[in-house]
Amino acid sequence: ENVAVGVKTWAVLEGDDLGDGERLIVSYDAPTTNGGAEITHYLVELDTTMDFLNPIQETFSCPSAPSFSVWTVQTMCEGCGEIVDGYFSLTLTRAGYSL
Repeated sequence: ENVAVGVKTWAVLEGDDLGDGERLIVSYDAPTTNGGAEITHYLVELDTTMDFLNPIQETFSCPSAPSFSVWTVQTMCEGCGEIVDGYFSLTLTRAGYSL
């Protein structure tokens, strides 16, 4: 599978008026084979350090249609306020196995 990740700086009110300064854009090619099962969930992790010892995690279900979707991941956590810097990790899971 071909996975590409990029961070694009956006103007404060560009696009959807959310007021965010950056977005993480992840794109990927369809798997060459699905192994008999479709990808059903995405796990997105955010941590302010590269060691990922205490990441914020959010799981998203994949829609059946349309195949292209956009999700907003809130970069805030209870008790620690807004997160202004960090690292993202995206895990694709198929049939219970990480790809």
